[in-house]
Amino acid sequence: MSSGQPTYWRLTAGSRSWVGGAGGEPTADPYGTKWYVETEEGFRDGEEPDVEVERKPNSDGVWEGPVTFPGKLINLTGFFQSPSQSAMYASMEWMRAILAAEPRYGTLVVGDLDETRSKLIKVRRGGPLLLRPFDARQGNFSLSLMAPDPRIRSASANVAWADPPNQSGGAYFPIVFPWSFTTTGASDLVDCYNDGSITTKPDITFYGPCINPRVTHTGTGKFVQVNVQLFDGETLTLDFDTPSVSYMGANRYSALTRDSRWFTLAPGNNRLRFSATAPGANAKMKVTWYDTWR
Repeated sequence: MSSGQPTYWRLTAGSRSWVGGAGGEPTADPYGTKWYVETEEGFRDGEEPDVEVERKPNSDGVWEGPVTFPGKLINLTGFFQSPSQSAMYASMEWMRAILAAEPRYGTLVVGDLDETRSKLIKVRRGGPLLLRPFDARQGNFSLSLMAPDPRIRSASANVAWADPPNQSGGAYFPIVFPWSFTTTGASDLVDCYNDGSITTKPDITFYGPCINPRVTHTGTGKFVQVNVQLFDGETLTLDFDTPSVSYMGANRYSALTRDSRWFTLAPGNNRLRFSATAPGANAKMKVTWYDTWR
């Protein structure tokens, strides 16, 4: 995470998008009201882990159990300024509907002072929304949000492509924020750089024609292979977070080989290899991932 203070907080749920300014002039809402975030709690803070332990009978210490992290509570407080009293009350009603009407889940995007990257976390309402006018055009607010998943991700995804071996043509496009493009020759290897501080789980899509596509993490030796035949124009998607296997929208988890092992992308560079039997000219592998922080 950057050491700089945020320049804005953007909360989006469905068609509504609220922007709170922190280090500069915020974008006005549909009624001309500007919202200024003065304090934030919870977004950058670590969560107290849930640790499951069992006492050792007739002995000192405990048996080690799993350690998991709960969701995090994020509180934003500040003030708002409206062009008129009627605009102020209209903005307050508009604000109350965010995450209260459907959809009740949204995303909170945070822009850092150094403007090198924006970060995103999925949220829902985590407590009351307090709106307190103190004159005809101004007031204070307090917004409480709950992030069921405490991981913070880059607001834009990274995407990289790989061709199967012994195939000519093609290109590799690592897409990062801000956008950059690098072109190389065709390769079954692809570098996936996680610029975050903790591991992240990718989505991988295989494009036919090919048989029994496999992706291998060359650093750990772990691989995931699906015994399936993909014809030209067909796709197979691996969601490493769920995890799940989807063939043209249908569940094909049962087609995983027994020796497949789901892996993560560690901070820094991760090299993946695409392999398959009888790959055709259009066979490719697409890797999508987000830089991730705690």
